Parts: sequence; C-alpha cells; structure tokens
Amino acid sequence: MQNAVAKDTTYEWGLSHGPIQSPRFGNHVEVNPLGQEKVCSFDCPYCNLGPSYMRMNQIKKEYEFPSIAEIEESTRMTLRAARANNENLNTILVSGNGDPSLYPNLSELYDMLSNVRDDIYPDASIEILTNGAKIDTRKSIDAMNKFEKIHIKLDAGSDKVLKQINTPLVRTTISQIVSTARKLENVVIQSLFVQGIMDNTTDSEVEEWVESISLVEPKEVHIYTLQQDPQVPGIKKADENRLYFISSILERKKKIKTLVVP
Repeated sequence: MQNAVAKDTTYEWGLSHGPIQSPRFGNHVEVNPLGQEKVCSFDCPYCNLGPSYMRMNQIKKEYEFPSIAEIEESTRMTLRAARANNENLNTILVSGNGDPSLYPNLSELYDMLSNVRDDIYPDASIEILTNGAKIDTRKSIDAMNKFEKIHIKLDAGSDKVLKQINTPLVRTTISQIVSTARKLENVVIQSLFVQGIMDNTTDSEVEEWVESISLVEPKEVHIYTLQQDPQVPGIKKADENRLYFISSILERKKKIKTLVVP
C-alpha cells in the first residue's frame, strides 16, 4: 500500500541514476531501493528531502518497497548506459530517499547488485549509506557487512544534539549507534556540520564527537556541510575554516584520516 501515505514527498529520479562525480564517492551510480516516498528513521531538520512523515510501524506494515527485479532492471539500464558512454565508474552507491538499510531484503539486494556489477563494471565498489539506527539484528548486520564500504551518519557527539540535529523517530542514542558501528566492517563515518539556529561545531560538542568517532575506529571520516537549502530556515552551512579545524583535531588526537568537503 505505497499510496497509504498521501504526502507531497515524491522524488523524480526513480530506482537508479547517474553517473555523478563526487569527492566522496568518485564517479558513481546511485541506487534507490526505497521507491518514491521518503523512508527514514531520522527526521533531520536540514534534510533537503523534506520531513519524514512515515513512522516505523507504517513502514513495516504498510509500505510497499520496490522489488529486487525492479531495482535490477533499472540498475542494469543505468550501468549499461554508463558503459556505452565509456564512463569510468568507481562506485555503485545504495542511497535513495532516506535510509536504505531499512530495505527488508538487503542481503538479496547486495547479491543482485554484485551480479550486475560483475557483468558490467567488475571493478566498481558497492557501498551503502545509513544512519545506523535500525541495524539492530544479526540478519541486518550480516547483510550490511556484505558491502565493500558502509557509510554511517554520525553528526553529533551527545544525545542532546542528536535529538536536535537528527530528530530520531526511533529510540536510539549515540552509544547505541557507536555500538552498532563497531559490529560492522569497513566503516566510513559521514558527519554533517551546521551552524545557525542549531550548531554541532561548538568546542564541547566537537570534543564529544571526537571521542565517539574514536570508539568506532572507522577507516575514514567524511566531514561536510549543507550542499542544498535545508527544509528548516535558520540552519546554515558550517564555516569552511571550522570544518578544517574539526578535521585537524580528529587527525591530530586520534590519527584518523579525514576528507573535508566544504
């Protein structure tokens, strides 16, 4: 019953699109297993996709996700077009309208993408984005660990700021997200910083964030800020110098590699 949520939250690019050039993912194709509605366990005020209207029980009981076959057809078409244009593809990125780790057949999704990748772009890496809040079963952890890289959102160092900047729609804490991340392999942390009416760049918040990052022990941390207008007025891009300052603290204190995307 995909139409059970009658909100203005439809998106145009379908189940796959690209290639897109990005400093974080290289030349990549994005795969969206979530369909046209926003499907997320966070309601981040800065999200350019708009509010998260669906709650977890709606998603679990009512929402009709795209089938593996539908996603495969779209992905093959997109990759074949990229190959025909002689594109050098680095990454097949599972992303989409929210948190793709909520897709109920994640293991099967990876297996399908792996087969498609091997047929068309055998050197491409298959990666996934997630906020880490609902990877809470052995099944979901095993499925996530199939991906070559797992990009986990960690925008806050304290539960207070987590509630402000990410507005979780499920019960979660920084310690729970960190605990989940430690069970996953090949983790890259993605951290978005903002200023204005909410600010996660303060000295005290950055200090707590650095400690949380060190507990995860990721392969790399991507530090970035808003690239599009947020849904809530008053939230502003973080100052570029501040981003590099945060990066320098993490690299100096914890010896963790960072990539800054201002």
